[in-house]
Amino acid sequence: MSQSPKPPQKKAKFIAPPNNLKKKIGDGGVGELVLNRCEDIIKESQMDFDKFTDENLVAIQTLVSRSKNKEISKDAFVEALIEPVMQLKANGRMFKYELVSDLSNILMLFLEKTTVVNNDLYAVTTAFEALIRQVVQRKIEGDGGQQGKILIQELNKACARYLKKYT
Repeated sequence: MSQSPKPPQKKAKFIAPPNNLKKKIGDGGVGELVLNRCEDIIKESQMDFDKFTDENLVAIQTLVSRSKNKEISKDAFVEALIEPVMQLKANGRMFKYELVSDLSNILMLFLEKTTVVNNDLYAVTTAFEALIRQVVQRKIEGDGGQQGKILIQELNKACARYLKKYT
């Protein structure tokens, strides 16, 4: 068996794309004064996290209701559900509700694996909604301590039961 010679390989040429943002703001980091001011604005921000949470939880409840009533398709339900859950996940930590972000992350990962929309999925979604509502109403900030661990375990168990049964 003779080996055929390999054709000479061309070396790839790396072309660095222009960094337009860097051109606009210049080199160097953000000044300490600017950074401190930004942190103060976040701390002083009195965005009502309760109201923000309630708006997203109402959106979840509405989606469940519309899906049960067959007003939206099953695929549209799961796709639309991701938005309010993602909002809760993204903003929980910023407002010192790590547990809200953690629970939302669990549901996000669960929704990515979901293939069957049925009453069991609605039950998991409704349980999530109730958990988040309780965390915020009771002002359980941070990771929730031991209580937070239990809530995370229970949501994980509910998601696992569903996935075991339907995937």
